[in-house]
Amino acid sequence: MLRPRTGRPATGLDQVTGPRYVTGPSRVTGPRRYLAALLVVTSLVLLTLVSPALAVDYGSDEVEFVQLLNDHRVANGLEPLLVSDMLSEASERHSSDMAKYGFVSHYTRSGSDWFPLGSSPWDRMAASGYTFNTAKGENIAAGQTTATEVFQAWKESPDHNANMLCADFTVVGVALISMHGSDYGTYWTTDFGRYADESAHALTSPAGEPKPVVPAPPATPTGVSSPFSDVGPGTLYGDQIALLAEKGIVSGYKDGTFGPDDPITRQQFAKMLALTVGYDVYPVTTSGFVDVEIRLDPQDALYPAGYIAACLAAGVIQGKSAGTFAPLENITQAQLITMVARAARPAELATQPGVPFGDFCPDHYPWAAKAWAAGLLNGLTDMGADFDFWAEATRAEACLILCNLLAQG
Repeated sequence: MLRPRTGRPATGLDQVTGPRYVTGPSRVTGPRRYLAALLVVTSLVLLTLVSPALAVDYGSDEVEFVQLLNDHRVANGLEPLLVSDMLSEASERHSSDMAKYGFVSHYTRSGSDWFPLGSSPWDRMAASGYTFNTAKGENIAAGQTTATEVFQAWKESPDHNANMLCADFTVVGVALISMHGSDYGTYWTTDFGRYADESAHALTSPAGEPKPVVPAPPATPTGVSSPFSDVGPGTLYGDQIALLAEKGIVSGYKDGTFGPDDPITRQQFAKMLALTVGYDVYPVTTSGFVDVEIRLDPQDALYPAGYIAACLAAGVIQGKSAGTFAPLENITQAQLITMVARAARPAELATQPGVPFGDFCPDHYPWAAKAWAAGLLNGLTDMGADFDFWAEATRAEACLILCNLLAQG
């Protein structure tokens, strides 16, 4: 990993212009070891200080540690973690500060080249770009000179092991800093998060071959204010809701709220999908389904039959049984994802290896796998092996997936 060009010089393996910094461990004398764990919390971080980003590369000890960690998770029935460059940057800067300024703490003490004194792990993660309101955690250690040594120490510590085996986490950042003459010689930081950000990727498989990289999500919408009283900066998928509202794709309730956690019906989603893709919608005398009313909505004469007919003509919906659509039923995650995948020019979607969920249904799994490979599911906080495809989708989740579709043009 690229080392900061500040702090006391260390002797060792790699040299950059200026003081030398070690990419691997250096031996320290004496039995000194230090461990600390900060367990998972849910935190919304607000921080204005953002330091320039580092180019992130990973040394052999850091790669080995991630492999040990993921083997440990798989052995305990959990999904392996991706590596987030954002979290690794936060980890590296904290390890560097601990080595240079002589402290071992989850909070920035004594001094820092990057953060205000007293900065928490959540502050440091946010300053490196990981600003998401999601589950987070941190392990730190000092004096352990190899990946095996620090992994074993954390494994034997209940608090540290709880972070390594937390089912909520999907990404990890890792950094080892070695500094000759510092109190402990070597300093480790691992930062954990639930949300797989755009910098997340896999390192190596057990055979040492590169794993498929998770598709990068589209840029999060910014600069759009929410028109809804219950959607603000701390609302999950709030930016996506605001963007679709600005484009006239979604609207709220009469009381000025949006109800981001409310379920969404199949006919409501058909309208949202038709508007997102831009289908031609006309007044119809039949929608193609016997259970869809042909009626004039006082606010939208095309709803619901016109939008449902447009989606049917485009081949993105097929109904629930012969001739029926069940328009008033709440849509499930599986149904919603299948419709979106069909709308995303299905002939151009190719399933990518490494899908994080199993074959949950022969009808919907192929579409979900294609949606994942195309980046249509990026940002869903619960996406993984335990994702409940049969749960009712929320209005906010629908907005997130539709924004992913919208970003593809």
